[in-house]
Amino acid sequence: MRADPGPTTATTKPPPGCPPGFAYLGPSGATSIYPTFTRNASGGYDGYDGEFGYDSPNAVPNQPPGLQPAMFSVTSQNIAGHIIGVTLTYGAPGAITPTVSVPGAPHWIDGSCDAGAIVYSFSPPFIAGDQPPASPPATVVDTPSFPVGAALTADVLGRWRIGTVATLPGPDATT
Repeated sequence: MRADPGPTTATTKPPPGCPPGFAYLGPSGATSIYPTFTRNASGGYDGYDGEFGYDSPNAVPNQPPGLQPAMFSVTSQNIAGHIIGVTLTYGAPGAITPTVSVPGAPHWIDGSCDAGAIVYSFSPPFIAGDQPPASPPATVVDTPSFPVGAALTADVLGRWRIGTVATLPGPDATT
């Protein structure tokens, strides 16, 4: 197994006219991104991710659950407490199929960059998981329920007993 080569160098540049995140994508494929969603005046949510050029006003519309098309997994009523993702599909023209808008269906966002040499499409938002629990208050972290520093060392050494070791692991006592 080869070692991890580490992060891509800062000299990597996206293709001309493409968002910065495209510098790290292969020639074609799909990946999930996790935009920021902000509540708008109509009660829906606008989606934005500058790294990959995702900008979708009212990406999650505010509609009563009964009026929401069944294919929407994210609604303005269930967005709270969830990680919301969007699938970015990209490639050369013909490598991906352009999306077709269907009335009442979640919308896809299509685009191109690098003078049309790269086409891409963003899926409707989907629930990617639950939000992680909130971090504990600073008072919990700053004031642990056990001794620290020298007091911790004294407490641990006072309770741990280490027996004698006749030999170290190896075929005999000298190796």
